[in-house]
Amino acid sequence: MKAQVSAPIELLIAVFVMGLSLALAFSVLNQTSQEQCYAELKTESLKLQAAMQNVALGNTPTSRTVYYKKPSSCGALPLEGIRIVYYSNPAYCGACPNNYGSCWQINPVSYDFKTDSFYSIQQAVVCVDISGRFEISDDTACLLDENGNPSGTPISLNPGTCPDGSKTCSDDNSGVPKSVYDSSSPENSPSRFYTIGRTSKGYEITLTKGISVVNGVEAGQINVCVKER
Repeated sequence: MKAQVSAPIELLIAVFVMGLSLALAFSVLNQTSQEQCYAELKTESLKLQAAMQNVALGNTPTSRTVYYKKPSSCGALPLEGIRIVYYSNPAYCGACPNNYGSCWQINPVSYDFKTDSFYSIQQAVVCVDISGRFEISDDTACLLDENGNPSGTPISLNPGTCPDGSKTCSDDNSGVPKSVYDSSSPENSPSRFYTIGRTSKGYEITLTKGISVVNGVEAGQINVCVKER
């Protein structure tokens, strides 16, 4: 009698343990896949970092082309774009211990449609060792083909990339506080944002060194041509 009573209980315990083991296995597998995605994304950002540094150190018109592969997602949130950011406030340069006073970062971002907000993928942030005096601009020659049709993807001068379905592209959903970037007064913001986004594939990014004039003073400039690949 005792054996008959204990058998269903033992079976129930075995099923529970098996379910728990499967849940743990799926959790570990998902975490491993997510970490692999972050590692791949950081590798792509390091390629862009090397190209930016080579162009910055080269003579005009030094040029480099990078093919940036974009994973569809890292975890539950899709990768929406790439921010190239200059922070003049060292408080935001904790990820760049070798930079003093200011820093450049390549910062992949994801977008959550449920909250209509952007999030920085901190695991894939990469620092770029170039002068803060550099300006980044669209390579206007690549935005149109020889027939005047759109050819390249313009960079956005704000933290958001305005995905389809987004309610707004304001400071409210960018994930960036107004103390860091204020879209109503970008020229007075302590940071500069150059955002590449809105593609379901990857990017062909060509960087070319140029010269800009800021307040009557010549400064280095990196002209950016982005095409979907």
